[in-house]
Amino acid sequence: MPNIGKVKQYFDPNKVSNKFSDPGSAIGDLFTNIVTNILLVVISIGALLSLIYGGYLYISAGGNAEQAEKGKRVIIYTVIAIIIAMASYIIYRQVTEGIPWGVII
Repeated sequence: MPNIGKVKQYFDPNKVSNKFSDPGSAIGDLFTNIVTNILLVVISIGALLSLIYGGYLYISAGGNAEQAEKGKRVIIYTVIAIIIAMASYIIYRQVTEGIPWGVII
C-alpha cells in the first residue's frame, strides 16, 4: 500500500490558488507575460545585432588594431549583457513562480 502521507506533504489542494477566481490577477499575469516576452525578443534581437556588428568590426579591421580591439570589446560586452539578461530572467521566474519544494532549476 503506497504511503499517501508523503504525497500530501508535497501537494496540498488547500494551498493551490485558483488564478481565475480573481480576474485582476489573470489580467495582471497576462500583462506581465506579454511584457516579459516582448522584452526577451527585444533583448535577443539587440544582442544578435550587436554580435554581428562586433564581428563585422573585428573581421573588417584589416590590420587596424584599434578597430579590431573595438570589435572585440563589442563582442565581449554583448556576451556579458546576454549572461546578465539570462540571470535576471531566471531570478525573475524563480521569484514570481516560487521555488517548488526548494529545487532551483
